[in-house]
Amino acid sequence: MKKSLIWLPLICLFANFLSFSAENSQTVIPKNVYTGDTAQVRVFFESSVDLLSDGGVGNGSLEFSTDLPVFHTISGDCLVTGAGIEHNGSYWSFWLNFIPWKPGQICFPAFDVADLIHREKGQGAYGSSFLLNVKPVEILSLSQKMNVSELRPPASPLLLPGSVWLVSLIAGGIFILLALSVILLLKLPSFVLFVQEAKSGRKIKRAVKKARKSLRRLLRAKNLSDQDFAAGIQNILREFLSTRFSRTFDNLPTSRLAGFFEELTGETLSDSQEEEIFDLAGIFTRTDYIRYAPNSADSKRFPQENFAAVCLPGEREKLAEKSRLLIFALSRTEKSDEKSEKSVKKEEESAVV
Repeated sequence: MKKSLIWLPLICLFANFLSFSAENSQTVIPKNVYTGDTAQVRVFFESSVDLLSDGGVGNGSLEFSTDLPVFHTISGDCLVTGAGIEHNGSYWSFWLNFIPWKPGQICFPAFDVADLIHREKGQGAYGSSFLLNVKPVEILSLSQKMNVSELRPPASPLLLPGSVWLVSLIAGGIFILLALSVILLLKLPSFVLFVQEAKSGRKIKRAVKKARKSLRRLLRAKNLSDQDFAAGIQNILREFLSTRFSRTFDNLPTSRLAGFFEELTGETLSDSQEEEIFDLAGIFTRTDYIRYAPNSADSKRFPQENFAAVCLPGEREKLAEKSRLLIFALSRTEKSDEKSEKSVKKEEESAVV
């Protein structure tokens, strides 16, 4: 009698575990599963067993890791991409997402739901089993889906209307871009040089404009001594030369002026350039004499127009005009265009008139 009382609870518990098997139902989505499709099989059952240990009240769910060993047993037939269990009170559903590899029937193993839940929660293997049987799922081949009973002969790719023109246009655009890139790479040094010359040209033009304004202001200045006027001429020329040749001319003595230009150009001065440097040295020599030779013995020699250490009548205007013409002449580069040459000639002709 006592043994019967001991076995009675166990028999009731076992009957409770198996109570779902007679009433479970199964659905497959989509209804027709083909090779390579993503499908889901879901099993519905009713049980009062608290599988998730959440009191069996309300809603609950748990998703299983697909790395669990039981899912690897069907890896030859399909790839399991997800699995889990859900419940609403005593109504449960077990779902499994998979991608079939080949046509035919996939026979799923009996899933021990209680063991899966305990392993997912990190509680190890579960002592009691709660087996859930999943019915086999039939996988259809793509040939059935496409109603093809034999292999078709190889065919050339189909072209959409206008695709040839589109491909040709794209190929032409790519070719043009490559050609422009190559041309740009080949012309890049010349382009950089062009930009540098343009930048230098703008700087020289600003220096010329500034020197012209300074010369006009110097001529209009009243009560200015001859020594101050001579110093002003030199300062304007030295400032322009420093900007034009990117060298400092502030402390360069007149005696070293010609030699400095020869070193600067590597002794490659043309005849016209040598003449310009000679005229420039003449202006510096005359203004130095006016600045530093007043009341000297040489300044009292005759004829006075050759030795006077002062500006003779009209000499200020001549010095300013010569300086202006030299500034225009020295502002030219080796690649000056005909327009700049014509403008210089006009300036020289106006000076002669």
